[in-house]
Amino acid sequence: MSLRSQFLSAVVPLTKLMGRIHAPFSHKEVTGYHVYSIVPHLKAGAGFVTYTNGEFSNLFIPGRFSHYAMYYQEEHVSFDGKPYKVPYVIEAIGKGVCKTDLITFLTRKDRVVLIYPTFCDEKVMTRASEVAARLIGQPYDYGFASGNNAWFCSEVGQHAYKTACKEANLSAPFTKRNTWGEDTVTPQDYINSTAEFSGTANPKWRVAWDSAKINIA
Repeated sequence: MSLRSQFLSAVVPLTKLMGRIHAPFSHKEVTGYHVYSIVPHLKAGAGFVTYTNGEFSNLFIPGRFSHYAMYYQEEHVSFDGKPYKVPYVIEAIGKGVCKTDLITFLTRKDRVVLIYPTFCDEKVMTRASEVAARLIGQPYDYGFASGNNAWFCSEVGQHAYKTACKEANLSAPFTKRNTWGEDTVTPQDYINSTAEFSGTANPKWRVAWDSAKINIA
């Protein structure tokens, strides 16, 4: 085991504790009004890049935005036999890769930016959400390493899109940065790959909705 792996394994209990520390009595900026506003913009495979004030773990995640998740629709059947879709968010958090209902996810945040990829169509986006759903139940990756069947938040999106694009003979361009000695994709990297935030002439993602842009009367 490398020195890096030994260190990260040793601090896992501290990392788990930090993930549960929040500022007391903090009021979340994203409300039910935002939920109604975002619904028309939701597409399977769309990404949520978020920030939550008061989380101690923000101090250790590069950039302003500290979490990534993916939109996913699950088919259900009502009591009278009619099919309907339930909106979920697939995310990797301390308990592992899981699905969280849309309302709960959004109203725990202070800012949410919804992004679409520019490098594929909606069919590939839907396929990416299906790939991400297959990871549900797998553990969280406290070591921020690839190829270990454990996942941190932004790694879920990276894996899902790389897999879906490979199946469609497309490339999924991701910009990586060194995090704890490992080349990884962070939530901020998704934001930095949009024209809206970085001004890049060749954006890999585009902003479809931003909670900070919604005017609540």
